[in-house]
Amino acid sequence: MTFRPLRKKQTFIKRWQSMKKIALLIALVSLSGCAETVYRTDLEIYCPPIENYSEDFNETLAAELDVLNEEYEAIPEVVTDYILLRDRIRQCNAEKEKL
Repeated sequence: MTFRPLRKKQTFIKRWQSMKKIALLIALVSLSGCAETVYRTDLEIYCPPIENYSEDFNETLAAELDVLNEEYEAIPEVVTDYILLRDRIRQCNAEKEKL
């Protein structure tokens, strides 16, 4: 019985694995030479659009809100939240303009 072909196969596999490692190392070193600083873009700020209502509409809205019964609790809270949201959008637009 001769096991010689098996040894040749084992040495071939070891050499092949070694060659793959060397090739991978060469590829990594070559590619690292191509690396450069990543281009950084300017910061983009997205602010949702704000609806601008006419003066007549604002007066009509104020008149309708004044007529509401004082027993309502949810409507004033929602209107207050809406006012705060519009203020935040205005602030966002002001910050956007500074950049």
